Amino acid sequence: MTFFQIYKAQDEILTRIMNSEDSFFPQIILAGGTALARYYLNHRISRDLDFFLPGNFDPAIVEKQFSNLGIPLFDVTRIPSGRFVTQLHGWSQINGQRIKVSVIEDLFADMFDVTVINNVRTEVIDGLYHRKLRTITGTGYSVNTVGQNQLHGGRQNARDVFDLYVLDSQQESINQFVERINRQGANFPVDGFIRGISRMPWIELLDEFELLETLPDFHKITAYDAKRYFDAVLSALSTP
Repeated sequence: MTFFQIYKAQDEILTRIMNSEDSFFPQIILAGGTALARYYLNHRISRDLDFFLPGNFDPAIVEKQFSNLGIPLFDVTRIPSGRFVTQLHGWSQINGQRIKVSVIEDLFADMFDVTVINNVRTEVIDGLYHRKLRTITGTGYSVNTVGQNQLHGGRQNARDVFDLYVLDSQQESINQFVERINRQGANFPVDGFIRGISRMPWIELLDEFELLETLPDFHKITAYDAKRYFDAVLSALSTP
């Protein structure tokens, strides 16, 4: 499967979704790695489509709306509102290509400006950068049954590490970016980010890095480069 075929299938889904935004998916945006890769960084191939909807929604209804647009989903996972944000995840078969589609309740709607690129609603790069950082921290802290702060929802994978490495080098350093958006009221949890970085499973990420579909200008970036970089970020953020 070439990335041209992947992007052609993605474009078919995006066209149907965005053309029906007013009636089916008001204020929906495309974010995540695909928005970063296709509209800003051009650094790797991203196969998934991560959509965000403001406010709570019924995953079953959204799944039905996808079907009505000729985008039936299979292997579906629905996560209704409750302990975690509302989510719908599934796969679509478009033009012979399997594309993973996610729709997630947008906890950060209106924090950053929305823009339209190639007829697709997405965010300015600051918004996508902020969301990518939040993949490491999760949605924030909650208090568990014994009164301890518990970080939930974060993840550590090679895609996120690679994206943040490129954002830092091509856009703005993480330290400067976090300082700037927090001055503007983003309330990004630096302690949660430090905790997420300190738990990074670097040994496991070595194999994941080998599987990344990077574009030519970024082929030479390795997991060792990323680890050295994140060690420096961790040191800087941990210094009072």
